[in-house]
Amino acid sequence: MSEILNAVKNLYDFKFRQPQQIFLPEIEKIKAELERKVDVVKIPPKFELEKIFNKWKSGDKNFSQKEIKSLPFIIYDSRISINEVAEIFRMLDFSKERHLQNIIMAYLLNYDKSDKTKFLKKNIPMNLKIPNANFTYRRKMLREISQKQEIIFSDNCMQNMSRLYSNWQSINEVLSNMGLSDFYKSSNFIQESLKYFFINSFPGLSAKLKILDAINAESDIYQNIFPAVADALIKSVANCRNFEEMNRGKRKCIEVFYKNLGDPRFGYKSFRWNNISAESKNIFLRWLAENDLDLFFKIIEQTALDRMWSYRKKFWKSYLPHISNTWVFLGKDAQFTAKNLGDKVMHYGKLLKGESKQSVFVFQIGGYIFTEWSHNGKLRVYHQHNANKFFGAEFIDRFDIIYSLYIEEWIHSSPSTYSWQNKVGNWLYEKCGIFKTKKDWE
Repeated sequence: MSEILNAVKNLYDFKFRQPQQIFLPEIEKIKAELERKVDVVKIPPKFELEKIFNKWKSGDKNFSQKEIKSLPFIIYDSRISINEVAEIFRMLDFSKERHLQNIIMAYLLNYDKSDKTKFLKKNIPMNLKIPNANFTYRRKMLREISQKQEIIFSDNCMQNMSRLYSNWQSINEVLSNMGLSDFYKSSNFIQESLKYFFINSFPGLSAKLKILDAINAESDIYQNIFPAVADALIKSVANCRNFEEMNRGKRKCIEVFYKNLGDPRFGYKSFRWNNISAESKNIFLRWLAENDLDLFFKIIEQTALDRMWSYRKKFWKSYLPHISNTWVFLGKDAQFTAKNLGDKVMHYGKLLKGESKQSVFVFQIGGYIFTEWSHNGKLRVYHQHNANKFFGAEFIDRFDIIYSLYIEEWIHSSPSTYSWQNKVGNWLYEKCGIFKTKKDWE
């Protein structure tokens, strides 16, 4: 294989013929295909590794050449000590590219904060040659990594990778630049470096959103890092001082994390938010509440007869920081309107036995649950334990809401003079300690 590859490379570099006579695109294609075959990832099956491990533990060090090149893949077994790692390392022949590639592969796949990783991080570079006029590696991975050892093996490797993601704004480009195939996207090294990238403060929000798109596009590969990414990015977006960029980031976070982590309020996926900080989770809940409220009003604008909804929208928007759970029930026509709006995170329940255009917005403030109706209905408030069943319900009968045990109700009277707003505002101040004035509702 090496002779064929060298022959192709010599042909590619041949300068005496005219370009049209040597078919550069075809040669480039052949060269790339040969490199791909040489760089192919080969990890022994588990039963073979277990056999090698048992042989190692038995004290029998009479390994075949095939077994020796597979030894790197047992290094991170918890039953292998750090002293045994050094012994295995000494058995490898680094003049053989496969030995070198396999130890680097083991390092990348299993990267962690252990002493084993520290040992490999220190000792692998000592066995890497720098390609020059008289020497080059056949494998692209080794050629690239040998020239960029500082990026992968230094104590600052996570910071180095973070800078690459920030500069390239593409995971594929970074891997290609390092000579790594798509196989390494699932490696501990790449996934830990991506988490560090989002946690780190120096990459700009725009770069982080680009990388988020890449992760979302291959969410099956990156599913394990979504909690850490969400925890870091939600805070970054919330702290962004550029209003336009912050709104773009908020929209992107809602779409991506709702899809990959589920609804933190309810549903079978909500447990995925358990490893996310309370701060990030609360920010996301406010964003969802705002999203539900905005979308609800868009539906109202197209379906409701009450043209005083703008007063309700301003009033409840002022209480958004205090709203936790939200849910929407839609009549048949309102459901059709919602689908046409194309919102990616609108999850709603179906309203039965109501007008087809009618809808209900359900939300929680403190220990109380409120219901707002789209068609001149009364605003009602319930104790939480009497109305928790509303949240997440796939459908509900209109009368189940109306005749549930409520503790107070208001008619939206004289909104332009802030009559009902003052009444509800005083109630919220008395029961929940939230103080607002007319200026907040205007």
